[in-house]
Amino acid sequence: MSHYGFYYDSNKKELMGSDGLFKCDGRLNYPSTIKEARHQAKTKLPKGKAKYVRLFRGNIQKPSFYTDYIYIGD
Repeated sequence: MSHYGFYYDSNKKELMGSDGLFKCDGRLNYPSTIKEARHQAKTKLPKGKAKYVRLFRGNIQKPSFYTDYIYIGD
């Protein structure tokens, strides 16, 4: 099962649109998923826009978050 998450800015406001969605291969463990979230934020989003990510299960209309805000850096 894939890992999903939402990206947030420095004020912990959700980034809107497809930029705000993180999708990752479900074969990765938790630390590798966070590493991939950092990588995708640096390569696919405007520099410095995403500061946090929250991972969830389910669908994007009714996410069931299983993490709090995870700082993914500069």
